[in-house]
Amino acid sequence: MNKSKIRQLDIYLASLHGSLSLSLSAHPSPAAAAAPAFKYRIMGRKAGSLYINPKKFSSLHKPCMKEMIAFLNCLAVNNNSNDKCVRQKELLSVCMDSQATNKRKSWGSINYHLQRLSRGRK
Repeated sequence: MNKSKIRQLDIYLASLHGSLSLSLSAHPSPAAAAAPAFKYRIMGRKAGSLYINPKKFSSLHKPCMKEMIAFLNCLAVNNNSNDKCVRQKELLSVCMDSQATNKRKSWGSINYHLQRLSRGRK
């Protein structure tokens, strides 16, 4: 991962949780450590030209967040070496697979909805 991808991922993770602040780079530069990562505003955060409203993401259900953060931190510390992060990767896969088995209520087919909408027009 290059530095801009890591920075974007850092901003995305911070937007998912208002108080989450991670440093995914293995060796941050002294200039980056001295400067604050975000400029705080009343309704959100601004990093460069990207504006993030944390209220939008705060109500989302985040079932595998801990596993994903552990895996991403392991990758960052080990210079993107998958061999050293096998355990975290397996934990994340198990969590994601268990979430996929939760069945949602089906909305039905597109034809059903078209028929339902056309009945209302008559």
